Amino acid sequence: MGSITLMWLILGAIIIAVNGVDGIKSFASLAINFAIILLMIRLISMGFSFILVVGVCTLVILWSTIYFGVSNLDVADIAFIGSLIVIAIVGCSFLEFFRWPRFKDLAKKTPLNWKTCHFMLALIIKAFLSP
Repeated sequence: MGSITLMWLILGAIIIAVNGVDGIKSFASLAINFAIILLMIRLISMGFSFILVVGVCTLVILWSTIYFGVSNLDVADIAFIGSLIVIAIVGCSFLEFFRWPRFKDLAKKTPLNWKTCHFMLALIIKAFLSP
């Protein structure tokens, strides 16, 4: 057993001992977030579009943090929709930031993949329209 595995087991035992059922949810959320960050690093290093990877991983991390941390699901739904709005605003400004050098002919070697951007926008719109 490695030292990192032992530290995770000790951390999980302490969180569960102190908080009980809420500790189990907190530890599960922490483990999911850690796994998603490792997966995100791996996918970006393999050459996937970083805009798509960061966008999807951000949504998964927000989902796990919000829904595992709240006992009232109505509050969690409102918080998740609010966070989707913030992600959409930040994503649009982020895309403009990457589009600006293309107009200035500064970034001819790194074209922006517009299919990725449309997929992210479709995910955000689908989340708004789903009941």
